[in-house]
Amino acid sequence: MPCEPFQPEGIRRAIRQRFEEFLDDEERFVIDVQSRQVRVPPVLARFSPSLIADYERRYGATGATLTTALLPHTSSSAQRRLQDAIGYAVSPAPPGKFLLTTKPHR
Repeated sequence: MPCEPFQPEGIRRAIRQRFEEFLDDEERFVIDVQSRQVRVPPVLARFSPSLIADYERRYGATGATLTTALLPHTSSSAQRRLQDAIGYAVSPAPPGKFLLTTKPHR
């Protein structure tokens, strides 16, 4: 948790930053290069259908995967991790292991 409460004017930026930190963390968001799999934590898998539908509607795409649908919500090294995993199978991660809140804020 941050040392200070989130301020309303910066909440969207803070959420995006935390989400990118989550996707960029190899322990909490696992991209297994050897097996060519993205192991999606349950907290994110739950929103997978709506994220994919939103992506397809916005970009006029069909057959998008969660990996592709997450790209517009990222930048920097988190985006590079996802781009490198395009084409990998998406599979569920074990429940409870990869929570958004398991690591302290950097």
